[in-house]
Amino acid sequence: MLNVRPAYTHVTMTSAKYLKNNRLYAKTMDYLRYSTELFGTPCWLKDIVMREIENCETLRKNPHPNICQYRGVDYDLKSKCIMALLFQKYDMTLGELVAEKRTFDAEKCLQDIRQGIRHIHSLGYVHVDIKPSNIFVDLKVQPACFVVGDFDSMQKQGSQLRYKCGTEGWNLERARHEDYKVNVEQDWYGLEMVEAYIREKGNGKPMEGRSYPKTSDILKRAKRKFEMDKNAREKQEEAEKA
Repeated sequence: MLNVRPAYTHVTMTSAKYLKNNRLYAKTMDYLRYSTELFGTPCWLKDIVMREIENCETLRKNPHPNICQYRGVDYDLKSKCIMALLFQKYDMTLGELVAEKRTFDAEKCLQDIRQGIRHIHSLGYVHVDIKPSNIFVDLKVQPACFVVGDFDSMQKQGSQLRYKCGTEGWNLERARHEDYKVNVEQDWYGLEMVEAYIREKGNGKPMEGRSYPKTSDILKRAKRKFEMDKNAREKQEEAEKA
């Protein structure tokens, strides 16, 4: 059986072998499996894991308060195979925060996400998969801090989109085409969907006993608005050129 786990190398990878504690989250291979977002020829899980490690090493060298803190990799001492990627553990995801109808500062949340995205873009990358389950929340500080996490989809700007193109409903439809080049518009679209999600789910101040729209319905409306705004901008640009 072919080994789909990358091998640890001290030259390019940070070891977190002996850092295990209850404040670290271990992202194992079980969480990096194939999904409906994969397209094209079959790819090895190993490639996606390696990509995330490389992305995380870049982010580790360029830290930001709104980026999930990567601590390194755990590996098998005998085989040197990577067993998990270790991250700082956060209290919950934005999706869980909203689902539990907790109160939070919606404006700060969006600003934190925006700052995290801008940092990734400043390094020449695109996150590709901005959505509530990839936004992590630190409730130990007040107001709560929100960080962008999950970097297995993150790719260099302008490169050929490979393996993952985001999550359906939260990503640009055209990004699902095999000839699509990685573009920052993917993240800004995702953020716009997240903002609509937050606004329509109580805007950080949910009312007890009140029911809120289904996420799928929110995304449909947000997508229509995005397309209408885009068409309006394009018409205005054409008018200015005329």
